[in-house]
Amino acid sequence: MKRKSKFVLFILLFFYLYSQEETPIEKKLNLSGEIKGEYWLWTKENKDKSFKFSDHFEGKFRFLINYENIYLRTGIFLYQPSLPKKSLKEYYYNFEYCHPQAEFLIGNFYQVFGRGLTFRSYFNEDFRYDKVLFGGRAILHIFKSDILLFAGKMKNIIFQENKYQYENDTTDQLRGGEIVIYPFPHLEIGGRYIRLNKEKDITPRAFAEIFGPSISFTYNFFDLYYEFCEKLSTREVLGGRKKGYGHYLVTSFTFTGFGLSLEGMKYDSIDFGGEGYRYNDVPTPSREGISINRGRDEKGGSISLNFTPFDFLNYDGSYGYLQTYKKDKYLKELINKINFKKNEDFNNTFIFEYLQKKGIEIKVELTEELKFINETKLSFNNHTFNLEIPLNFVSDDTLKYKDFGVIFEYQNNPYFTLTMNYQKTTTKIPKYDYEDKWLLFEGTFFITQNITWRIRVGQERGGLICSGGVCRYEAPFNGMKISLQARF
Repeated sequence: MKRKSKFVLFILLFFYLYSQEETPIEKKLNLSGEIKGEYWLWTKENKDKSFKFSDHFEGKFRFLINYENIYLRTGIFLYQPSLPKKSLKEYYYNFEYCHPQAEFLIGNFYQVFGRGLTFRSYFNEDFRYDKVLFGGRAILHIFKSDILLFAGKMKNIIFQENKYQYENDTTDQLRGGEIVIYPFPHLEIGGRYIRLNKEKDITPRAFAEIFGPSISFTYNFFDLYYEFCEKLSTREVLGGRKKGYGHYLVTSFTFTGFGLSLEGMKYDSIDFGGEGYRYNDVPTPSREGISINRGRDEKGGSISLNFTPFDFLNYDGSYGYLQTYKKDKYLKELINKINFKKNEDFNNTFIFEYLQKKGIEIKVELTEELKFINETKLSFNNHTFNLEIPLNFVSDDTLKYKDFGVIFEYQNNPYFTLTMNYQKTTTKIPKYDYEDKWLLFEGTFFITQNITWRIRVGQERGGLICSGGVCRYEAPFNGMKISLQARF
């Protein structure tokens, strides 16, 4: 409590000094920050008879002070639902010194090694997922190389089933390092190592570790990246070392009006962390962001093509697949987008998607979706009209139905945006709490360039949503959401 009081006094003292007559030092100070508040009110019961007239508030504050090479960041996140025992409060702060040859940081931070095979700590605000580290980090930029060392503990916070919750809040200790060498202008060679210590480790030498190299080559129209990693952990009860490995390869060819990308991956027991959470998030070939088991037993690949034969016509297509070694779980994804654009006034996009999932969604063994979407955008002066019409043919095991709707948006730039979203299914679906239609209205108002107010009223059907290989269940919502955001 004393530390928090001293911290608040320090911030107040800083603002007092900063508000006085400017000195040469204060002229070099840069201040920036963000404050956001969001309020949700449920007006209808869900299937377990909860949430009616329940509400929750979440708010965050982030603040940055920068003076030459010195950075001080601080912030707070609050979550307060109607049930007081489920509230959550997190403080964020760090101190960083940056120099052309060296960087030092202590406090909260995020870090990604390579493409995520060995380690990935990040924050996704839209997905409401926070994998934050607390500890220390040092980076050296010497001899055509970047050398990074860090030590810390990670905390995973995710919003799931209408509440924020910890995926992990443990005493796990992480130690890691990465080196990236630039021997030639178009070549990068990297290597990384992570060590994980747990309280339940049988002996001090029973830690888990994950390590591996990478190579990246870029020249004119050609780009290549390959990463390999190996994991060593201790077998519980039996003892001895257990191995896992992962391969990830992506290459692309880019010319004027044409682009081709190929991606391949193979993972075996490369999941790193505990049950239900990861310290690494391996890449997935799915544009939907779907993963089967996040590196425990997966192999797959994708091919993407982007083609612009004329200025007014663009094609963007991809095919991706991912499966377990036994093929008892898999996903196949085909996406085609054709965009027709006539100057800045008219834009039309036709989308065709096919998705097949086996053993991925809970209580649904096999899902097939055939989706058609047409998006039309018309602009003149400061007015923009958007019309989107989706039609989806779905098969969940033996249950077959159509899913369709209409989305209309009007934007008066730069003042406000109004949206109406209507969705309907031809039958009532168990995974949507036996609802069959949803109507949602949304208004976004730009009060100033840095202040935004948003209100949503109506129904949201929820379902499985994924991002970067991480999936969560979004529960249905019926009520009102209000948010206010300001940046300075």
